[in-house]
Amino acid sequence: MGIQFEPEFREADVERYAFACGHPNGLTTHTFESHGDAYTALCDVVGLHGHAGSLAVCGDMFCTSGAGSMSVTPVTREETPVLKVSGTNGHRILRAVGLPDDYCGSAPADSVLRGIQAGTEAAAAGVYGNESAYLLERLPELETVARFAQERGLALTWA
Repeated sequence: MGIQFEPEFREADVERYAFACGHPNGLTTHTFESHGDAYTALCDVVGLHGHAGSLAVCGDMFCTSGAGSMSVTPVTREETPVLKVSGTNGHRILRAVGLPDDYCGSAPADSVLRGIQAGTEAAAAGVYGNESAYLLERLPELETVARFAQERGLALTWA
């Protein structure tokens, strides 16, 4: 199970709803005004075909073969940065930044940014051993997400 770091979600930022299969390019062009309308349409497709793979646009053979797990996802007014990593690497990042080492949580963006700075300095000094190089690669990506959240007065969440 992976961990995704992203700005706190606000319903007011949702423009419409679409389907997504979880792949980076897996957002479909089918859009709906409400979550309920999208969910009903998704259930209708599954009822007709026994799967939602026919909706996939990612090109992954598992999605198009019917094993894909399509879900309803909100589409926001502006592109929101996220950092997706494996569970193991997510926990490495959480520890380095000084956040609770839980599978999900949230923290104020200012606190996360301070933790990123401290974690980057420690990684640059080699404190984390073999993990230092990985952290030096990923912490700037997390900083982008945290700065986006900070500029909008949002917390940073992970799950």
